[in-house]
This record gives sequence, structure tokens and C-alpha cells, in this order.
Amino acid sequence: MKLMRVLGPLGPRIGVLTHAGVHDLSDISVEAGMAWLLPAFSDLRLFLAAGAGLRE
Repeated sequence: MKLMRVLGPLGPRIGVLTHAGVHDLSDISVEAGMAWLLPAFSDLRLFLAAGAGLRE
């Protein structure tokens, strides 16, 4: 599994590369009912600065 930037229809976002393909974390968070994560998955700097806070 590897983090990467993905260019989606709404601009650059953060995605995860797995053996099954690339998954846009913004889309996954909306489907899971966690739309409040969208800003973090749209901005790599914010995502990295949040660090462990996003995992709690």
C-alpha cells in the first residue's frame, strides 16, 4: 500500500495504491459517511500535518 496524489474530476486528491488499483480517499470517506475528512484528503500538506490525529 502506498499513498499518492490522484487527479480526480474535482482536482488533485490523496489516494492509496494497492494491488487492486488506486483508491481515492475522498470518495471512500464520503461513502463511509465521513465527509468531514474531505479537506484533509484534498490537501497533502494538511493530511501530513494531521498525522496520527486522523487515525484516532
